[in-house]
Amino acid sequence: MKGIGPGGELLVKRRQSKDAHEREDAAAARYLQDHPYASPVEVAEARAVERGRDPHTVPYFDLTVSAVKSVSVLHASYRVSARQARDRGDEDQAAALDAKADEIEDALMESAREAVGWLEAHATYTRTGHHSAATGEWRDGDGLAAGLFPASHQP
Repeated sequence: MKGIGPGGELLVKRRQSKDAHEREDAAAARYLQDHPYASPVEVAEARAVERGRDPHTVPYFDLTVSAVKSVSVLHASYRVSARQARDRGDEDQAAALDAKADEIEDALMESAREAVGWLEAHATYTRTGHHSAATGEWRDGDGLAAGLFPASHQP
């Protein structure tokens, strides 16, 4: 609860304040003024140096992809109706309803894969060299570790 572990230790730091974002933006602007041909990675490095000075950095990001409520209700109704059809012995109807629910799950998983792909292309960086607040080098990341978890169901 609230980022505190069972032993009382702080598990996560709070998100950046508006002031921290403004300081990062200012650092990036100063860097671009001094280096007008800087690459996006170099600008990200300037932001990272400023971010390293903020004691409230975010250690990781969590992304959730979910359907709107009406789609979730439709999906659940397909699963319930499939179970009811199976209980009546109507396996063909149950299979057809499960297939419709599976289509919704497949679309949701494809959306999650697209979101992770976009993040990989636009927001994945790695840091090499000595790691302190002002040293090391930020480079484009080669891949993104992500776990995709579909909703479980019991046919």
